[in-house]
This record gives sequence, C-alpha cells and structure tokens, in this order.
Amino acid sequence: MKKKLSPKYVLRFLSIIIATLIVLSTLGKGLQLNVDNKFVDFFVKLFYLDNEMAVPTFYSACALSLSGLILILIALKKKDLQEKYLSWFGLGLVFMFLSIDEICVIHEHLSGMVQKSFKTTGFLYFGWVIPYGILILLLGTTYFRFVMALQSRVR
Repeated sequence: MKKKLSPKYVLRFLSIIIATLIVLSTLGKGLQLNVDNKFVDFFVKLFYLDNEMAVPTFYSACALSLSGLILILIALKKKDLQEKYLSWFGLGLVFMFLSIDEICVIHEHLSGMVQKSFKTTGFLYFGWVIPYGILILLLGTTYFRFVMALQSRVR
C-alpha cells in the first residue's frame, strides 16, 4: 500500500523534528547550568539552537536546500508545460543560496565586515541585517506580483 505524501504529513513530520531540537537544546542548556560535565558541554555544542555548525544548523540547511530543490523542480515542470518558470527558478536559487549561507556562515563573515566598515550598533549590531535587508526589499518588490498571482491556497 502506497502512502500519499500530504502537506499535513510533512508539516507534522517537520514539526516533530523542530520540537525535538528545541527540547534537546533546552535540556542541554538546563543541564549545563547545573552540571559541570564534558559530555554535557559536548551535548550543548551539538544541539544548542544558537550555535553555528550544530545539528539544528544542519537541519536548517537541509530544509532550505530541499525547498530550493523542490522550487527548481517546479520551474523545470513549468518550463516543460511552456508556462512561466523563471520566478520559480529564481526562488529555488535563493533558497539554495540560503542553505549554503547557513552551512558556510556567509552572513556571519559579512556581519563582521559591515560592523567594521559602518560601526553598527543597537538594532543594526549584526551587520548582515543591512545587506540582507536590502536584498529582501528587492526580492519582495520583484516577487510581489508573482506571489499575488498564486492561488490563495498556495499563497
């Protein structure tokens, strides 16, 4: 018997993964506050949500990469059907870039350069917010009509 992959099933599956990562992160940090143990420290390095190069980062990168791949597959299908496909392809590339950024911490390196150049503080302390914010505004402007043209259920 073949089971259909429904959006509800995918949401439930991904929610369980996210909830598990949150519990493991919280448990690790809680233990670290009360126990001085190298295993606990290692556990926190592996599962703490705010650490780079940890399991949650890997999950995030995989989710972004899979989303990018799906968007590119949609673009290829649209192209085969001789429908507009460039917007789908562009979104796929954006998600693939975000996946690479998550793994390679591009935004962290960019943050340091922007902080040194512009002496950012307060709300803009994390310097990557400035260039990525500009990119988000450009993408939002570029994709507004595309998003509004989607079926409301998909939007």
